[in-house]
Amino acid sequence: MPRKTPEQQVEHYQQLLDAAKARKREEERRAETRRKIILGAGLSALARKEPGKAREAVKMLFPHLAENDRDTLRPFFESLVEAASRGA
Repeated sequence: MPRKTPEQQVEHYQQLLDAAKARKREEERRAETRRKIILGAGLSALARKEPGKAREAVKMLFPHLAENDRDTLRPFFESLVEAASRGA
């Protein structure tokens, strides 16, 4: 097997480094997604048990969401407001 030139060795190790960085980014993305899902589930559970408190939490969170996320979650948030106003 022919020996790699220094340039080929650098390229090989750069590819290994790039692959490791990509794996790390993917792990971080998955962890972030998991955190979001868990927080969403917690808010949903709070909404079922204590809609008034969930409504207050939503008031604090809503301004920090991206506009398209607000549009997606708006029906859920509106149902919290309705449930809280009914005293459910």
